[in-house]
Amino acid sequence: MRFGIKTGANEFFYLDEEKIKEWGIEKRFLKPVIKSPRECKKILIDPSDLKYKIFMCHEDKKDLKGTNALEYIKWGEEQKFNLRPTLLSKTAWWQIEFDVGEFLWWKSIGERYCFFWNREKIPVDQRNYYIKIKEQHKSEIKARDLVLSLNSTIDRLFIEANAREMTGSYTIIELPVEDVARKKFIFINFEKSDDLDKILHRNIVNINEEITMQDRRNLDSVIFDALNLTKGEREAVYEAVIDLVEARLKKAGSLDRQGIEEEEE
Repeated sequence: MRFGIKTGANEFFYLDEEKIKEWGIEKRFLKPVIKSPRECKKILIDPSDLKYKIFMCHEDKKDLKGTNALEYIKWGEEQKFNLRPTLLSKTAWWQIEFDVGEFLWWKSIGERYCFFWNREKIPVDQRNYYIKIKEQHKSEIKARDLVLSLNSTIDRLFIEANAREMTGSYTIIELPVEDVARKKFIFINFEKSDDLDKILHRNIVNINEEITMQDRRNLDSVIFDALNLTKGEREAVYEAVIDLVEARLKKAGSLDRQGIEEEEE
């Protein structure tokens, strides 16, 4: 498990369409990137949902003569991006190295929860963690089964019960990378099923809506069956998740109101 990209200068390395047009940067120096998990609408990441490209240039300045990429690098130096602590020690400060992973875990979780399948191995910012299957387990753990297992409602229950509330924001919980690395999870070998796979391709919504959706219930039923849960225990899982999320949101609302009252005084 590893952090995503730490660029040291997001304003330089992440470009939206407006900035790309402004500079006319050559396509070979631009790759899709997941800057924020909010851009990812579905479990199976769709590149068309992504807003930003990452500036990815591994050439030296002498080899970039006549390109708009070189002009962009020069502009970056005028802004003193190259003098930032993360980049200062690098000779070619615009060249960034990073790992990629097929599975992504959110660092911070709100009402919506999703364990992402980054099947195209798109680079991702540090707000997500890369998850990799150890070499000795690759033959026994299939990507689809892992993704479905870690998108179950019961896994969300474990997260809500064990994650930390972020300082200053009770609407969001956080799983530090060391906690995720130690996490135990339920893994199921799922049978091939179009009904199950529907959840991979649709937008993931907040938990109150999620638990009413049939594909969500189909997925959870496989997990519940494996655990031999009774009908009452299954409903208790849904109730517990909703109660934990709503308690967190209620606490946040109470603190927000308290802050307003203190300011008025």
